[in-house]
Amino acid sequence: MTATTDNNSNQPLVSLREIQELAIAITAKSLNPAMLTVDFLKYSGIVPPDWELNGQPVLNPNYAQVNFQNGISIVAQPRKITFVEIINSPDSLNLKLPEIVGLYLDKLPLAEYQALSIAPKSIVPFPSSPDAAKKYITETLLAPGPWLNFGIAPLQAGINLLYQLETSQLS
Repeated sequence: MTATTDNNSNQPLVSLREIQELAIAITAKSLNPAMLTVDFLKYSGIVPPDWELNGQPVLNPNYAQVNFQNGISIVAQPRKITFVEIINSPDSLNLKLPEIVGLYLDKLPLAEYQALSIAPKSIVPFPSSPDAAKKYITETLLAPGPWLNFGIAPLQAGINLLYQLETSQLS
């Protein structure tokens, strides 16, 4: 847990929490959303047969979504499937998602996989004002300069970090 204070009031501005959601996305040339059905997931052994649905699955030619009551969701679009796990407790050692993704890959070994994306997500509350998040990014994380007030609308900021590794790129 990390805390940061507002420079003007020394009041706590941000409290970073543990990861709250994990998403693993896979792209492949031959992934078809119509393949994502509850029957396929259960009968192939990708998910246990006792997992209960959290609502009616969505299935159409360009989009499929299955949500389970345990916080795992699977969304398929042409050439991409995304597995998401909501992490409700600080005990993140019991993640089910990596095993589910591994089982999926084992069951469909010929899908011509192209990319893998792992995206942990943590929500950082900024309760002091509606623009506190923007101020934190532009006044704390980024260096000041004339580029902060450029154009006819307020600056919108986002941060992407890209690292070139020996065999791939990490973003």
